[in-house]
Amino acid sequence: MSDSSRKAIEELIGAHRRRLHELEKRRAFQGISVDPAVVIEIEMINNKIFELTNRIAEIESGRKNRKPPAAVDENANLQSKVNIRGTPAVPPSSRYKQADETSMEVKSDPPIVFISFSHDSDEHRMKVAGLGASLITSGCDCRIDLFKNTDEDWPTWMSNQLLSADVLLCVTTETYHKRFRGIELAEVGKGVGYEAPLIRNLMFDNKFRNIRIFPVFFNPSDKKFIPLELKGFDFFELTGRAGYERLLRKIFDRPEFVKPEIGDLPELPRTDVPPMF
Repeated sequence: MSDSSRKAIEELIGAHRRRLHELEKRRAFQGISVDPAVVIEIEMINNKIFELTNRIAEIESGRKNRKPPAAVDENANLQSKVNIRGTPAVPPSSRYKQADETSMEVKSDPPIVFISFSHDSDEHRMKVAGLGASLITSGCDCRIDLFKNTDEDWPTWMSNQLLSADVLLCVTTETYHKRFRGIELAEVGKGVGYEAPLIRNLMFDNKFRNIRIFPVFFNPSDKKFIPLELKGFDFFELTGRAGYERLLRKIFDRPEFVKPEIGDLPELPRTDVPPMF
């Protein structure tokens, strides 16, 4: 199979993953009242992705067993050096796609990032606003209530953001933890109090296989206030540029270290031991 055929399969897998992402968000929001057709379509798409992924693996296995050509094409050799790292991984949001074979990777719709936070103080709000501004200038469609400019009522707006987000960041503080747990006064912290059960439902529906909801904090001492449901998953300490870059790598699925492809077994000489008697 040619590289263009493989690229077509990978783009088809990406399209299936985008559809699967939308269906899983709908199932998480509707819970037990979800249309059975949605559940059936989710299962069908998962099967299609599995089949297409296996098809690519079989092709790669066939290529490794193929004998090398007698003559070496210099242009092909140069191209193989250029593409030594292989096809870039598809990000969680599946919102990045490959261009044609002669161009660089191009950006489609930016990943949507929603930030859930508590209004602890003016200083804290400005930090969250600054984080949102940084994410926007880094290529994300970041959404926080400070940027809201629609006529939607607050509950509808929050629900829509949680369902449409590719990545959800929970800014943990002591206040956020109390409101997430529902142990603060009823008349305060309604935003986090509304979002918390929806976040739990999103995680529960995926059997806590979490790939898009992550705690972040500006002060190392706030690590202890990560909600119980989010402990054990990746978290990001945003006290400097290094932590912010780790967060960007997570959002865009751009790991710092890339595992090489599995190679062939090297020659391993052995020494036969003769019997003594």
